[in-house]
Amino acid sequence: MEAIEKLIKNFSIDNLVNLIHKKTKKFKHDEYEIMELNSEEFSDCIFCGELEMENRDLMAVFAAKVNKPLTERSGKKAQYTLGKKFLKDAQRYIAGFFIFYDDKGDFRFSLIYDIPLPSGRRQWSNFRRYTYFVSSNKPNKTFIQQFTKADFNDFNNILKAFSLDVVTDEFYNAFKPNFDSIAASVRGTDNEELKKDFALLFIIRIIFLGFVQKKLWLNKDEDFILNFWKEYKTKYFGKDLFYSEWLTPLFFDSLNSPPGRKVFNRTTPFSEDTASALQMAPFLNGELFKEKKGYDDADLFIPDKKIEEFLEFLFSYNFTIEEN
Repeated sequence: MEAIEKLIKNFSIDNLVNLIHKKTKKFKHDEYEIMELNSEEFSDCIFCGELEMENRDLMAVFAAKVNKPLTERSGKKAQYTLGKKFLKDAQRYIAGFFIFYDDKGDFRFSLIYDIPLPSGRRQWSNFRRYTYFVSSNKPNKTFIQQFTKADFNDFNNILKAFSLDVVTDEFYNAFKPNFDSIAASVRGTDNEELKKDFALLFIIRIIFLGFVQKKLWLNKDEDFILNFWKEYKTKYFGKDLFYSEWLTPLFFDSLNSPPGRKVFNRTTPFSEDTASALQMAPFLNGELFKEKKGYDDADLFIPDKKIEEFLEFLFSYNFTIEEN
């Protein structure tokens, strides 16, 4: 855990090598620059060494600096192409860890591997990639958890560390108790089924907004929801007005109307910047942010404390957008 957090807080080749050493004793550190891979996009292309699997297959560890600021979506194709080229040219490694980083210390930690033919013969033309984008000021819970428990001596276990299925299962295992807690906290009714339905509606809306903010459609802020909550919390936490005074205007006025409509609340005013962001939010024009009879008109709400607990849980995971 310590080596992973050190790499996240202060990316360097030394910290990367130290992490791999911590994960397996079968890592052979052999560091040198591969000059021919440097380009307009990449510099300091460094071969860091190789690690041996239990069946004696080899994996490479490779790092390169990205010459432009790295984002979750930027340059992935070029990075994948470079990784595939390295493996195809070498034809020595079944896979590799390819780490691309920028001046800020953000990095993409990718696993790229060759899939052999059914006969076992390799043509070095059928590759697959799994990847984590890691930033010191973003949630990295999954990356830390998966790498902490991963066994770097076995390739199948390394695949599990990158597996979306494993991550999804872990998310839903953690999601269930959070959902139950939210549902039990709903105020305004004693109907248990209504509580569950209302809690689910709240959660679906917040998860959807997680992807909307990732597209920078809410004030160009990837963390809009958390910042929205923090503004409220600074002045009004414990008054249990966040749902009715902040989320309700966001859901049913801001996101359910064309940009330009001013959005107000009654007793807990927004800051000027937040009011402007709500006024110019996109019109999502879907059923999700229309008031639902029997739910949104029934004076139901969720207490501040439970909303905070859910936001902390949900946004400890990193929302990933793929263009396809």
